[in-house]
Amino acid sequence: VAEDFETCSQHPDFGKLDSGQLARILNREDLAVSREEAVLKGIFNWLKISKDRDASLGMLLQLVDFHSVSVENLLRLDRFTLSGPHSEDLHREVREALRLRQRKRSQSPHSFQPKRRCLQH
Repeated sequence: VAEDFETCSQHPDFGKLDSGQLARILNREDLAVSREEAVLKGIFNWLKISKDRDASLGMLLQLVDFHSVSVENLLRLDRFTLSGPHSEDLHREVREALRLRQRKRSQSPHSFQPKRRCLQH
C-alpha cells in the first residue's frame, strides 16, 4: 500500500482499513505519493465510508505534511467547511503551514525538506 498509495486509496478495500492501520501506512517512511495532496485525498476518501470515522480525523491530520501542500491548495483547504469537532484542527494545521511558508519565503528558499518522498513525473 505504501509503494502505491494513490492507487490503493481508490480501491474499495481501502475503506476496510481501521484508523490505526491507516495511520501506520501514513506514518511509513517509504510512503510514496506524487504530491502530499494525495494523502489528504486518501484520508477524505476513507472518511466518506462512514460518519463514525470523523473521530479519527484529528489523529490522521497530524500525519499530513501540510508544509508540502501547495499554497493554492492550502488556501482551498482553509475555505473548506468540515463538520465535526476536528474542523478547527484542519484549519489550524493549514494556517500554520501558510505562516511557515511565508516565513521561509523571506529566508532561504532551499531550506525546505519534505517529510516524505514524492514521486517524480
